[in-house]
Amino acid sequence: MRRDRLAGVAGADGARQPGDHGRVRALVAGDAGGRVRAGQGSGPVSAPAAVTLRRQGAPDLLVAYAAVVAELPAGPDARRIRRTGARRLLALHPQPERWMIRPTPARLADIKRTGAWPFLTWCFAEGHLAPDLDLLVAKDPGDLYRQWRIRNPGDVQRIAEVAQRFGWSANWTRDVSRGGLALICLTAGKTLRQLSDEDFAGFARALAQAPSAGHHSWVHNSARAFSLHQACYELRICQHPPRMARPGQASLDQRVQAISQPEIRTAALRYLTTVAATLRLSTVGLRADSLIVFTEYLAAAHPEVRSLTQLTRAHIEGFLDWNHKRPWRGRVARDQPVAQSVSKRTVIDLRCFLDDLALWGWAERPPARLLFPADIPRLDKPLPRALPPDTDRDLMTAIGALADPFARIGLTLLRGTGIRLGELPGLELDCVWDTGSHGSWLKVPLGKLGTERTVPLDETTLAALDEWIARRGPQRALPHPRLSRPADFLFTDRGRRLPAFRLRHGLDDAATAAGLRGRDGQVLHPTPHQLRHTYATSLINAGMSLQALMALLNTCPPR
Repeated sequence: MRRDRLAGVAGADGARQPGDHGRVRALVAGDAGGRVRAGQGSGPVSAPAAVTLRRQGAPDLLVAYAAVVAELPAGPDARRIRRTGARRLLALHPQPERWMIRPTPARLADIKRTGAWPFLTWCFAEGHLAPDLDLLVAKDPGDLYRQWRIRNPGDVQRIAEVAQRFGWSANWTRDVSRGGLALICLTAGKTLRQLSDEDFAGFARALAQAPSAGHHSWVHNSARAFSLHQACYELRICQHPPRMARPGQASLDQRVQAISQPEIRTAALRYLTTVAATLRLSTVGLRADSLIVFTEYLAAAHPEVRSLTQLTRAHIEGFLDWNHKRPWRGRVARDQPVAQSVSKRTVIDLRCFLDDLALWGWAERPPARLLFPADIPRLDKPLPRALPPDTDRDLMTAIGALADPFARIGLTLLRGTGIRLGELPGLELDCVWDTGSHGSWLKVPLGKLGTERTVPLDETTLAALDEWIARRGPQRALPHPRLSRPADFLFTDRGRRLPAFRLRHGLDDAATAAGLRGRDGQVLHPTPHQLRHTYATSLINAGMSLQALMALLNTCPPR
């Protein structure tokens, strides 16, 4: 046979034998190496496989999969391996839905033994089977996420657009918009548009309970879910912004379990539930901590006291002596006495508890009044310490050169308006009021005393605010933590409110850069509240009256 004979042309040895005209053809001129290659009009050799399986009575799922395999751009052997893997798994487990509820290690063993992961990938992507999170965490996804992405290209693009607006890195954008989105949508059995806040909460619960999810897997997939939830909130698919994955705050019932005396525990729970109707949640939590501290003292020093009706003045006096010397407890535990402010707060909370029980006439109240105003510790009240003028000048110069825009602009705003650090995160986009004859003013939200006020803005502070507003860009409003309405908070980035620790960190960096030193020669560590004192001192030195300054700063009158 000549190497340059045209395909289909008869030679001296006769015409090509019939029966296999679609698979190969004779060598042709110009074919490198004279290799045999597929002839014209050759079709997929596995095309009849689906028909054959149907005639043999194979399950419909296997027949449908064989039809899909026949269209793959793969060779005959690759197609045969895929069909064989599916056939083996279905032979062992004719009902795949029941197989999916088997323990994950057993399923992984079946997948390895049968080679059926490509078949399962197709079943998951097409919705024939619902994958569970534990299996997807334990098994390398292979081609699964790509198959899901091919079927949902619009969903991936929407998340990628939000990621670009938020400034995510290219790697994180790819990880969340492809892997994270596919993982959550597959386990939820939904598309992006169908996801809800409950789906993300369910994913977090399933991840926490998945036996195959180690610490690294939990951290990585929790971060994926958080970013994806954030993007879904921005796209108005979800109605609530995400919260960091951490143990939830204990309920009052759970917190009072630390009280070992059953009768006192019952009275404390009833009391805390009552005052929760009028006090803030954080205040109720602090009062619960104070009651726990008191009952821990009783359990150690007076174990015979099991009810509030057994309390006497001697018990209270012993507690007062122990309280101001007790060490720190909980997550800040250390072998040092608690701060005077903490000791004072505990006594005030205990006095409120006992006085309220007596005032309300509860049967659990002590037989007589046991705590008096003179029992409350008095704290030292040093005068506010403003920064010296030269220190203030050098510090603000260094703040103006900070690389972190939030720290630079936020600290400039604190120094230029005298607002509290806790009031800064509550500023909204419409906080600047421009008047024709009186300049620009900053509307400060409800603060420490529960009142609003306005503060004048100088040119430097106003320019810093304008810079931040231009940098911030459009973002979806976030739920207000105290008011039942969405709020366009000023200091947000990537769909989240910015934390105050960046301001403290920026203030330390500025003091270090400015070379500021304290009296002991160590690096000076100014606090954000000192900027407020410095602002107030500059106004007093400029001739402002004390009454006007108190109104401007929203502070209590001196005693």
